[in-house]
Amino acid sequence: AIKNQERAMAQRRNVLLPETTVTMVAGVAAGLAASYLTQPFDMVKTRMQLRPLEYTSVVQSFAKIYNEETFRGFFRGISLRVLRKGVQASLVFTLYEWVLRSSARRSETSSPTGSSARLQA
Repeated sequence: AIKNQERAMAQRRNVLLPETTVTMVAGVAAGLAASYLTQPFDMVKTRMQLRPLEYTSVVQSFAKIYNEETFRGFFRGISLRVLRKGVQASLVFTLYEWVLRSSARRSETSSPTGSSARLQA
């Protein structure tokens, strides 16, 4: 959906974007969204692993972090995670799309009407 929105916005503004650029931007957006949505849960999981006597359950851990550090406590240390996930998702999306396009082209050239069929005749 994000990729289609980016493509439509570029077309409205008469900007010609390569497919790779659109895919990379969509990957960064997906990585950012995933990081911000999962950070509070990751923070609770990490605290429970590092200090199991202090953080005994998920609900208690959420309450303890919120009471001691407010809402911002759930997002401590997110900057590196956002950078890592944004770049990672961008590369994964782009590589995946490239592999799909490459395999589609390869299957077109090896079809019965393609060059390999002419070689057998």
